[in-house]
Amino acid sequence: DLRYDILEIPKLSEQKRCEVKLDLADLLLFAGEVWDASLLYMQVEKAYKNDALGAQAKFRNAQLSYYNGDFEWAQSQLNVLRSSTSKLIANDAMQLSLLISDNMEEDSTYDLLEMYAHADMLLYRNMMDSAWILLDGISHQVLSHPLLDDVLLKKAQIRMRQQQYLEADSLLSQLIQMYPDEIITDDALMLRAQLNEQQLNQKDVARQCYEQLILEYPSSIYVDQARQKRKSL
Repeated sequence: DLRYDILEIPKLSEQKRCEVKLDLADLLLFAGEVWDASLLYMQVEKAYKNDALGAQAKFRNAQLSYYNGDFEWAQSQLNVLRSSTSKLIANDAMQLSLLISDNMEEDSTYDLLEMYAHADMLLYRNMMDSAWILLDGISHQVLSHPLLDDVLLKKAQIRMRQQQYLEADSLLSQLIQMYPDEIITDDALMLRAQLNEQQLNQKDVARQCYEQLILEYPSSIYVDQARQKRKSL
């Protein structure tokens, strides 16, 4: 297979070989070849167990397990990564771990979480219409559930990728108004601010979002960025 040819290049350093394996695993996952992707992630993690490269491989494999519905194993790996020396990996691991734990406690059958995780994988594979149908199914099944704010954010991200910016803005606005105390609300505010600043050319709305983020979510990782952006508007 031509995809593996680069791994046969003589004198390729071990680190470069593992970086290529990570990229190849991502491509395999995109193509739906889950087990081959997982095998490559595990090889990189084993080779660089105490390194950022190994932590990245461990996170991607945990994410793959989440996509595949193996939530308990995924969460055990994510909990280890929450203490990662890489702030970005630790933050991503924390967010996914909380998503899983919140919904494992709420729904012992995991039916809705499985639907959401599958939609997440479809979105990773750029199958946006199929992902939307699954997310819509969750919205219509329940009136109250910890996943509903995540569903709104994911729908907004789909509409942004489809360049349907007004609908994306409406979905983000719903999330912010209906779920002001959720862990992803600051993400929604930042996304809505950027959307209005860059795509919709609504500078006043963007400024209001940045201000709300600064005032109401002072511990958010976006606060410094929001301050800088607000000054430039």
